[in-house]
Amino acid sequence: MAANAYRNGELDFTDVNTQELETLRTEFPDEYYKFLHPSTRGLEMQMNVEVLKDLDVRLALSKAIDREALNTVVVQGGNEPSTSWIPEVDGGHPPDAFDAEIGFNEVEAKQHLADAGFPDGAGFPNLTILVGNSPSAVATAEFLQDAFKTVLNIDTTVESVDGATRSDRFTNQEFELFPGGWLHDYPDPENWVLGLFDTGGSLNNYNCSDPDIDALVDKARFNADNTERLAQYKEINELISTRVCGIAPYWHENDHWLVDSNVVGMAENISGNDSSAAGDWNMEAWGLAS
Repeated sequence: MAANAYRNGELDFTDVNTQELETLRTEFPDEYYKFLHPSTRGLEMQMNVEVLKDLDVRLALSKAIDREALNTVVVQGGNEPSTSWIPEVDGGHPPDAFDAEIGFNEVEAKQHLADAGFPDGAGFPNLTILVGNSPSAVATAEFLQDAFKTVLNIDTTVESVDGATRSDRFTNQEFELFPGGWLHDYPDPENWVLGLFDTGGSLNNYNCSDPDIDALVDKARFNADNTERLAQYKEINELISTRVCGIAPYWHENDHWLVDSNVVGMAENISGNDSSAAGDWNMEAWGLAS
């Protein structure tokens, strides 16, 4: 166990399992570091499923998710609850930007479901939440399942599968509800959009198809005016988020590390580009204090 090896001085740094987060950040307050993992997670919805074509249904599901509680229950408060798809560091909006439109609100969630023709959940089909088999993945799915039953009075089924099966099912669009998301390949908002939310995009496995998004993608894709281009992608982010076009974001991920006080050049280089270890884009700066 990495945490025990760290305690015993066998490791100079280690990542922190979120299931141990509260214990370890209390035990090592001066050696614990949290930094943004440029990743957004949310509930992906297969928009080829008839009931999920209805915006009111998607809004009902999104507004039934208490993101603060989800973050506390599943990862001990380790992530940043969000209603924005693109993180602010990559040209998106602040995490709470669209709370009014898609954030937790039990009354509005019930009303949207009623507006879709399913008052108090009556007649709503049982949808399946497809999830991996890690403890945190299952806990996330079970939290969502309970939220949908408690707030909307609808039943869902949690299907837990191994990682390879989950990936294949997602790629082949064989899912209804899917806790998933995106980790950026490079720090630009286009990486959060192109292929993911344009109609027919190669990674658009939830089949988001919105003419307003497509029109803005066409304008932004080769726009040489960078200020205008970034503004266009920011507008796209608002459309993706508020129209729940394939996903209801629920948090931006954070990474959590223990770094011994004799290690230099790691915590000092933390940025939104880091993806596996503190300062991993500047490893030549790592070292031990003399």
